[in-house]
Amino acid sequence: MNKMILGLTNSLLGRINLRCVPLAVGIATFVLSFCSAQAQTAADLQETIERHYAAINGKDRPTIRSHHLPEMSIFTGNGHMLRDRGDSEARERVGFKRDPSTSNLFISDFKAQIYGNVGVAMFYLVGSKSRGDAIQRGTWRVTAVWVHEKDAWKEAHHHESPLVGVSHY
Repeated sequence: MNKMILGLTNSLLGRINLRCVPLAVGIATFVLSFCSAQAQTAADLQETIERHYAAINGKDRPTIRSHHLPEMSIFTGNGHMLRDRGDSEARERVGFKRDPSTSNLFISDFKAQIYGNVGVAMFYLVGSKSRGDAIQRGTWRVTAVWVHEKDAWKEAHHHESPLVGVSHY
C-alpha cells in the first residue's frame, strides 16, 4: 500500500515539476530582461544627457527645451536662486534680456541610478562658460533628475555647483 501511495505521489510530483519548468524559465527570463533593461535605460539616459550638452554647446535652443519637462527647475552653477519655467516666463514678460551665453562643456565620470521611470544622474562638467566678456573655466558637480515618459528622457530638475579646491586650466 505504501509503495502504491509513494508511486502516486512521485507521479504527481513529476507532473507538477514538469508544469513548473516553463514557469521557472519564464520568471528567469523576466528577471534577466528586467536587469538588462535597467542597464540599457541607464546607458540611454547617459546618451540623452550627452546629446543635451551637445545642444547646449551648439546653442540649439529647440533641442535643449525638448529635453526639459514643462515644470523643470534648476539651481545653476553660479549660486543664484532656483529657476523654473515660471521664472523664465516672468523675465520675458518684463522685457528681461540676458546676454547670450556660450558653453564648451564636456561630461566626465558619469553615473546614473534608475528607479522605475526616474533616473538620477551624477557627473562632472568640465570646460568653460562665457556670458558677455566674462569667461568662467572650471569643473562643476551636477546632480540631475530625469523622468522617462513617452519613450524619451526629460529633465525634471538640475543642480549644478562649482567643484572647489581644484586648479582649472
